[in-house]
Amino acid sequence: MSEPGTRPEEEMTPETPEDLEAPEDRKTPAPVDVLTDEEEPTGARSRPRRPARRGRLWRRALVALTVLVLVLAAAAAGAEHVVRGRVGDVVHAAVPGLCTDAEVSTQGILLAQALTGSLDTLTVTSPCFHLEREGPALDLRDVTATLTGVGIEDPYSTQTLNATGTITWEDLSALVVDAAPALEEATAAPEEYGTVTAPGTFTIASEVLRLNAVLVVVPSLAPDGGLLLTVTRASLAGVGIDLDDEDSFVTTLLGTQTPEVVITRDLLPQGLSFSAVIVTEEGLRVSMSGQDLDLATLST
Repeated sequence: MSEPGTRPEEEMTPETPEDLEAPEDRKTPAPVDVLTDEEEPTGARSRPRRPARRGRLWRRALVALTVLVLVLAAAAAGAEHVVRGRVGDVVHAAVPGLCTDAEVSTQGILLAQALTGSLDTLTVTSPCFHLEREGPALDLRDVTATLTGVGIEDPYSTQTLNATGTITWEDLSALVVDAAPALEEATAAPEEYGTVTAPGTFTIASEVLRLNAVLVVVPSLAPDGGLLLTVTRASLAGVGIDLDDEDSFVTTLLGTQTPEVVITRDLLPQGLSFSAVIVTEEGLRVSMSGQDLDLATLST
């Protein structure tokens, strides 16, 4: 126990390890410098590129590639437009018989086809198509033609051609007179319109000794690819005529050996033949086809 009058000694608080350290040992440690890729000392082992930096490089490359593709696509589109415009000019120049407002359409990418020297498919629609020929001129109406394997250089050859057009009644009247040696005049007109299964009938009216003669005709295809117009009924001044008589009035009127009129395929450009015929309100609607043709010869 403490003696009276004396202060008890202060209890000693044990020091912690931190307290035992020297003052200089308790200084804040200096920060460690971090070197960037550019600051790495010479000779130090190269660090692998960081993923973030590689991502930036890939994005830049992708942008550059996208720009290049767009530029090439724009150039190709411009070339395609030029080729399409050129095709229309070539067709009009090669086939002068087409109306000026004829339209030309194509299928597929023309730039690739042009590199091969020919077009796969070509479709032409025209209100008219003028055919120059010996005898009466012929203007086909409402013409639609599909061509395949069309060359893009003179003589503009085509592998196949399939077309439809209308021979007006006025033009057909002139063709009948031209094909019937004894017939001096004729007026053709529809009697019964054709269908898918039957071609229909039309009439040829003429005048004999101031009497009205009417022939009822059925159109069909001739063996040589022309048109065969066969008289099935006839009348003179309203009185029926026997067609079976060897020297019938009809053969005398037409100047033919049989009651038929043949419009040969010579009416068409060389290489084309009639492939179908039907009676319509506007005239005879005919189909034509051919192979290995030159576009430049279609109008002659």
